[in-house]
Amino acid sequence: MAASSPGGIYERWQRQMPAEFEATAEDAGYATILFESGAVAQYVEDHAARGESIWKRAIFGSRGSLNLPGDRSGKRLQLFVEGAATIDDERLLELVPDFRLDDTTAALFGGDRLFEYDLEFTHTDRKLIAVEYGEFGQAILEDRSPEVDGEQGARSVALAYALMESQTAARSVSVDEVLDDRTNAYQEDINTSLGI
Repeated sequence: MAASSPGGIYERWQRQMPAEFEATAEDAGYATILFESGAVAQYVEDHAARGESIWKRAIFGSRGSLNLPGDRSGKRLQLFVEGAATIDDERLLELVPDFRLDDTTAALFGGDRLFEYDLEFTHTDRKLIAVEYGEFGQAILEDRSPEVDGEQGARSVALAYALMESQTAARSVSVDEVLDDRTNAYQEDINTSLGI
């Protein structure tokens, strides 16, 4: 239960969930995502698969790869460079000498050059929300856009919907055509229910 209910947040709803129910939403997504820069991402999310539970995020480059820990876990990144030992400690910071956390994040997490932290999920969640509020407040005071503005947020949602639209259209789709509602066969029922 702990892995599927970090901090006990979802346990109440999991106990009340029936053993069987009609599936009305997607339970898997597989995609190859091509970026303008030439980068390629493979995305697999499958909640229907049986057997081993896997949660892995990795970035592969020309010289090695980087394993990314689960959200809000505080666990360390792991850097694998071909022909070298794994780096997963303070040596990571030596590779990015100019990296510093912003003042709000540093104050909440205890330093501006961290490579890990050890907090309960609920404490981490509260601190990350405070970081978001702090960054938004600074953006207002400094008359600038926040790090993730409304446009970037909308593009992120469009990327997620592009997986469904691509499957429905049986072809590759762009984030722009989903964002502009030019390709919307999957979204059409939602639009209709909202009167859009």
